[in-house]
Parts: sequence; C-alpha cells; structure tokens
Amino acid sequence: MSMLNKPTIRVIINVTGLPNTYKTTHTDGTVTYSGLFYDVYVKIKNKLSDKYKFEETYDEEFNVTKALNDIRDGKYDIGIHNFSTTTKRLKDVNFTQSIIMERDVIVYKPEPYSTLKTIGTLFTEVFMIPMSFIVVLGFIIGWLMNKFQSERNSDLNRKKGNLGLRRSIMATVATFLAEAGMMAEESPLGTISIFFTVVIMIIAMAFNTYITARVTDKVIELGEGSKYNINTIAGMHILALKGQAIGDNFKRYGTKVTEMPTNVKTMIKKYLSNTKKYNGVALESSVALIVAKKYDLKMTNANFGFGDAVFAVNKNRPELLEHFNTEIEKLQEGLETERICKKYIDDSYSYLCVL
Repeated sequence: MSMLNKPTIRVIINVTGLPNTYKTTHTDGTVTYSGLFYDVYVKIKNKLSDKYKFEETYDEEFNVTKALNDIRDGKYDIGIHNFSTTTKRLKDVNFTQSIIMERDVIVYKPEPYSTLKTIGTLFTEVFMIPMSFIVVLGFIIGWLMNKFQSERNSDLNRKKGNLGLRRSIMATVATFLAEAGMMAEESPLGTISIFFTVVIMIIAMAFNTYITARVTDKVIELGEGSKYNINTIAGMHILALKGQAIGDNFKRYGTKVTEMPTNVKTMIKKYLSNTKKYNGVALESSVALIVAKKYDLKMTNANFGFGDAVFAVNKNRPELLEHFNTEIEKLQEGLETERICKKYIDDSYSYLCVL
C-alpha cells in the first residue's frame, strides 16, 4: 500500500519517564525515545507500517484522564501508556489485550533514623523486663545453689567476701544469657546436684527461645514494610491519580484516597512536601519500581490487587484494535514482550512480565 493510501493513525504517547517513555537528548541535538511500553509500541508499529501511517504526539505533561477523553473524542486513535481498565472507561474507549501484569502498591518515604528507633524500642520493650528478671532470678537461684550445693565453689566459700555466692550468681546469669559452661563446670557430681543443674539449664534454654521469638516478632512488627498491609491501610491517607482504577481499589479497603488530576511526577512532589499528611502514593508496580529508585522511596512488599497494563484505542477504530491485539499476541508468543519488560523491571519482579 502506498503512503498516500495508508490511513493515518494519531498516537498520543506518555513521555513522563520510565517505564512508559522517556526522552533522551543527545549531544548532537538529536532526540530519541525509549521505555517499556514505548518499545512494545515501536515493535508493533514496525509490523503495521505497511497498513498505517503513524502520526505521534509526545506528551511530556501526560494526563491520563485528558488522554482518554481525547481518544474518546477522536483527537487520537490510540494511547501509549500503561492504562488500566475500568467499567466507566470501557464505555468510552476500547483497550488492547494485556501487555504485562501490574501490582497495586504504595511508595513511601522511610522514617529517618528508623534503625536506631527500632533498636531503642527493642531494648525498652523486649530486653529491659527480661534482663531485670534475669538479674533477680540469678540472685535467687545463685543463692540456692550456693546454699544447698556445698561442694560448689568450696574453695571460694572459705574466703571472705562471699566469693562463692558471687560466683554462683554469675554462673546463673551467664546460663540465662546462653553461656552455661560456667554452671556445668562448677556443678557437683551428685545425683541431686546434676538434676538441679539440668533443670536450671532447661529453664534458661526456654527463656532464651522466648527472647529470640519476641525479638523476631518485634522486628517484624516494627519493620516499615509491615506497616503497609491490607489490615493497616484502612487508617491511612494516600495519593492516587484521578481516573485510575488503582484509587478505587484502595478505597475498597477503607483507605482515604486523595485523587490528583495530574501526572506521577507532580503527585510525587506533592507527597514529598507533605509526608506528615500523606502515608504514600498508590502506583502500579511498573511505575512504582522506577519512582522508588528515582526519588529514594520504598515500595511496599504487600500488594493490594493485580491488574493489566493495556493501550487505549478509539471505539471507531475496531480494525486498529484487532491489528494491535494480533501483534501483541505474536510478541508474547515469541517472548518478545517478556524480553522488553525485563530490560526495565528488576529481576525480583520479573514475574510481572510473564502472562
């Protein structure tokens, strides 16, 4: 088909940065574009170049709601962005088949000195009471051992200053701190003495197991990532892009969501200037991974739902939708979408690239 006979496809492309499309200006003044969804689009465009002429608009202030409205109204035929589908949107535009999977996550700024705070909390809430208990128990059991195991520390007991008693107390405290060698070495070999020593060591072992479990539980509880889960987000206040399905998903959990009719870059700036007001920003995982790295934020380990990343197509272009779906399917069968995705997604999240 000649260039003159080819229908023109008007394309709106999100150029606000990875994982969508980012712009690179080279020293010679030339400009190139790349990104997960852009690379997929270019592959499809090259395959369909015999059928269509593509006219592209690179939007560096991309707004999802505005782009969808423009596609609905016929200003553009297709949008290149990791769109998510909603019932409302399906009334206005068509969507291609899934390109990659997405997780709904939150990015947030870690609290300063969180490690020191964790250590302080562990010391006051986990260690202080048990250590007090160890000292008291050390005195009591040490006194009992020194009183009824006359052979223990007999040489020291003959000297002034209650050295034998002190030694027994130290041996008991050491046993509760997982160092039972002193008590075992000094224990008399009588049946009752051995039994008494073994009982103390068993109690000490149980105590140490309890302390280890308490520390582990407390560290998990204090871990910042554990603050963000389905049970806790109901009391949180987060930001989300207006018109995106992700905002509605978090509202289902009872989360307070402030929706912004803007782009990710502006939304992140608003969050960073109001971290006391907002607990984080809701994003799809492909975007969150890039945002977290760029702005030195953390991404939640917990996910709050799964979705698909798709392109949006004008409802009056069913043939375009069909052609794009055919090419996406071919790319997936040849593992090309997976290879493209893995260029931009960390290995630990590469499962999102596989459909």
